[in-house]
Amino acid sequence: VTFTFTDPASGLGGNLTLAGSFNSTYRPLNSATQGVSVSTGGVQTLQLSTGGSFGGDQYLVLASGSGTSPGLAIGGGLVLPLNFDNWFLQSYQSPNVLPFGNTGGALDSMGRAVATITVPTGLPPSVAGLSFDFAYATAGSSGYGMVSNPFPLVLLP
Repeated sequence: VTFTFTDPASGLGGNLTLAGSFNSTYRPLNSATQGVSVSTGGVQTLQLSTGGSFGGDQYLVLASGSGTSPGLAIGGGLVLPLNFDNWFLQSYQSPNVLPFGNTGGALDSMGRAVATITVPTGLPPSVAGLSFDFAYATAGSSGYGMVSNPFPLVLLP
């Protein structure tokens, strides 16, 4: 990628060429784990990263077992990419209660937080293959701030 620049004061300029691959898709919700075994259990650690302009805002991570589209209009022109179902209701009514860890709270000054989803050991094998999606919304003193991308969790055998 080559950028052309000119210093307005001196009129001097040039080209800046950067080589390599770039990720142009910003994902404010991410995890290294997309699947957890139902036989051994485990934890999905979700990284929330909004940027410093949302530092100190409140956040709430929500869940859905029925997909991400069409999503839910939550106000301020924002659409949370989760469908309303019993999992959504459970995550909304019981943040920070197992299996949801640190799913509600305040972002740090850099607009970051870490949440966890715990899959207990010994779930019946019949639930393997189920998939859940997570996303979060932030709110500050002026109302809703932003919504994240959805991120999946698949229950593995």
